[in-house]
Amino acid sequence: FFDPRKYDLSRVGRMKFNIKLYDKADATSLDKRVLDQKDFIDTIKYLLRLRRGLGAVDDIDHLGNRRVRAVGEL
Repeated sequence: FFDPRKYDLSRVGRMKFNIKLYDKADATSLDKRVLDQKDFIDTIKYLLRLRRGLGAVDDIDHLGNRRVRAVGEL
């Protein structure tokens, strides 16, 4: 996950990751497209908060979680 040649989160992926885990003050730059140690630690903290009943789980069937695929991706 730390090698940008093998793993690229993309600007959109980084934006969605930041929205889910961070406040605006804590958000990392959209240009940083690989995960670092802080991202993993904050993800684990988020999962532990969910386990304690804090926060809400995403609805996987909600259309906002879908994306339109281009013809070449089908």
